[in-house]
Amino acid sequence: MTISMHRSNRQKLSALVVYFAVSLLALTSPALFAQSATEIALAPAGHLVLVSGDVVARDTSGSDRPLTRKSAIFAGETL
Repeated sequence: MTISMHRSNRQKLSALVVYFAVSLLALTSPALFAQSATEIALAPAGHLVLVSGDVVARDTSGSDRPLTRKSAIFAGETL
């Protein structure tokens, strides 16, 4: 009888741990891990590896900036 009680207690403890873990995941907001629009806009989407000739990047407001090798490229820019 004591062996079955230990097993029963172990199963209850396992169920409690699983319930606690699932509750924590359910209560965690995905917004905590999301990046803001400013962080995304400031982070480069990539860098130029090779440039031949005159290359410019035009942003969403229409302003141009000259690019050289290793220049950062940002989301929303047109080359």
